[in-house]
Amino acid sequence: MITGKERNLLIDTGFNREECLRAIQEAFEEVNASLSDTDFFITHLHADHSGLVAKLAGDDSKVYCSPADGALVNLLHDPDYWDEMMELFGRHGMPEPEEDVHKGEHPGRKFNGRKNIDFAFVQDGDVISVGDYRFRCIMTPGHTPGHICLYDEEKQILFSGDHILGDITPVISISQAAEMVCHGRSGSPYASPAGRGIAVR
Repeated sequence: MITGKERNLLIDTGFNREECLRAIQEAFEEVNASLSDTDFFITHLHADHSGLVAKLAGDDSKVYCSPADGALVNLLHDPDYWDEMMELFGRHGMPEPEEDVHKGEHPGRKFNGRKNIDFAFVQDGDVISVGDYRFRCIMTPGHTPGHICLYDEEKQILFSGDHILGDITPVISISQAAEMVCHGRSGSPYASPAGRGIAVR
């Protein structure tokens, strides 16, 4: 969380789980910050980064995300989306999914936000200022179709979401499947820019 004089910025929220909600609330209390004065930046669609934003964002909150991942976040709570994704994976040669996907036990299905978000979409190069920080949005598709990092060049601070991972592998998925579902069901087709690196001093 970045605190400012007028607004705060919370970067990613965690799963839509009670223990995650308590941790966020306790962190805000610790720094004497208010959720009502907070905007949100979602680096990518996965529920461990976006799941709580629907519960935390207030009427005056801006919720920043890329158009690609924002559209997909708003599909995560739709059962038809999961059925269509399973069909697409099957057509690409994936074996029959484990039973837990259909029972709703997949974490992306179980711990998502449960309602649509009115996102403030950002693009590569956009700048978000909060307090003494000036973060540039850097599109880094790969982990998800619309993954975004935030970088303050002056302070040399990078919020990388899941673009940089340590001891685990990145998600390997069929991005075309996500694009087809997004295009066909949301009415908001998007273009995924080519992957790019980040030059950090």
